[in-house]
Amino acid sequence: MADFLRSIPLSIAGWDPCGGAGLAADIKTFEICGEPGMGVCSAITGQSHNRFDFVNWVDKEVIFSQLSSLLRSYSFTAVKFGIVESFDLILPLIDLLYRKNSSLFVVWDPVIKASAGYDFSRFDTGEESYLKVMEKVSLLTPNMDEASALFKTTDPQIIATLPLVKNGTAILLKGGHAIDNASDILITPNDVKVIKGERFDNPGKHGSGCVFSAAVCSGIAAGYNLYDACCFAKSYTERFILSSNHLLGRHNL
Repeated sequence: MADFLRSIPLSIAGWDPCGGAGLAADIKTFEICGEPGMGVCSAITGQSHNRFDFVNWVDKEVIFSQLSSLLRSYSFTAVKFGIVESFDLILPLIDLLYRKNSSLFVVWDPVIKASAGYDFSRFDTGEESYLKVMEKVSLLTPNMDEASALFKTTDPQIIATLPLVKNGTAILLKGGHAIDNASDILITPNDVKVIKGERFDNPGKHGSGCVFSAAVCSGIAAGYNLYDACCFAKSYTERFILSSNHLLGRHNL
């Protein structure tokens, strides 16, 4: 395989026609961060930066066909999951990817609600498949609202005691929705680290959570360790947030 294809990040996410979130945002982020990113479409949405009209979930067979086509030619270093219909769909996709690369790094950005208000959540943390999925996720990147829905708390010290963290899943608690700061908190089985951030007096950017998790994927694919990849993603996302004075950001370094 050519050298430039040895570190490929992949996004499995929904299609946003305005390009601000989902697959389009992820692949733009991969490319700007220097990696030849690729994508598998899990949903078709009708949305813009300030409204959400509908979501049509892509058939399971079509999702697997897209991924299988890519795996015939490529091996992925890191994968980022965005919106998917259920835990039961994530698990076999991860298993398929692991069969090609047993050292794959899996990022799941648990999008529960769109910035325009649509609720994607069809997940029940009591489902048997929840823990099975979490065992294979390397990094979970919830914002405060998503952390509250998933863990019933946003306290990093309590989250650090959860079985999924003790079993090896790291959690990057994004601070964009925090009240008094914009710092992120990286929670691993061995440590809790604060990644300081600045709150800016400008509109929040549509898709900034997608951009952040995609930038982490890019950092991992480039060979950064987890902490450095998260710091890289934080810096990139802050520049993205400052890139324009409206809700659609520009991708640049």
